[in-house]
Amino acid sequence: MSLIYSRKFDGTPLTLEEIEQRAPSVFSTTYADHLSDRYGQVTTANAIDILRDYGYHPVQAMQKRARKNNSAEHSHHLLAFSNRHIDPEGQSEVLLYNSHDGSSSLKMMAGYFRFVCSNGLIMGEGFNAKMRHYKSTTNGFEDMLKGVLESLPTMLGRIDTMKHTLVDYEQIRQFAHEALSTRWKDKVTQYHIDSRGTYFDHNSEHDVTVPVRYEDNKQDAWSVFNVAQERIVRGGVRVFSVTERSPYGSIRKARPIGSVKENVRVNQELWDAADSVLMAA
Repeated sequence: MSLIYSRKFDGTPLTLEEIEQRAPSVFSTTYADHLSDRYGQVTTANAIDILRDYGYHPVQAMQKRARKNNSAEHSHHLLAFSNRHIDPEGQSEVLLYNSHDGSSSLKMMAGYFRFVCSNGLIMGEGFNAKMRHYKSTTNGFEDMLKGVLESLPTMLGRIDTMKHTLVDYEQIRQFAHEALSTRWKDKVTQYHIDSRGTYFDHNSEHDVTVPVRYEDNKQDAWSVFNVAQERIVRGGVRVFSVTERSPYGSIRKARPIGSVKENVRVNQELWDAADSVLMAA
């Protein structure tokens, strides 16, 4: 299942049936067998109802296909919610990340969706909250939601500042390196003949700065960030791959991120890298 095109093209809300098709674990009412009685499940289905009371409706649902049927019911999933009354263009979003297998706490994050590339951004430090699955905290979801909603104006202000901040070549070069490091290892410093894995190199650093669309061919912090984010999350960047069949390495194009958990992690780290490098005084 695609982690990019898991929403309607017109941005309208998903029905419960459409959510279940894309991310069936959203409606799980059980949790993994290995968890103890201390586990207090905060169901995503209940969270949808609370968000709807605040005017936020689900516009995206994603869940990676499970290799084992018995793990699909409890696996990681991500929902995006927008409120068209507050944001008619539907770009600012509230993201809900959850699982029922004990591997993750329930997380809420501020997000931003770019319709021009059908790509969602997830904010990093200062724009997220999490709650562990214990019975003593299951009633704290609404307080957590209020905190994330309060951060949305700050997020939009930060984006506006990025759009009006010009960056120089050295900042772009440094950000390209930091951005690639969120997903791959540095070939120059970490590659050895016997080390299998995927690395980034000078080809990767070039690719991650080349815009896909003409309108992104700008030198402001927002454009530079979006170009890198899209290329890293959706793939296409040239990387250096060392495998059993190719022990000395070969160049290939990276695949899109196929894990919900990895998608969230990389997106948040990209935002933090942009904030520290492109917005540095």
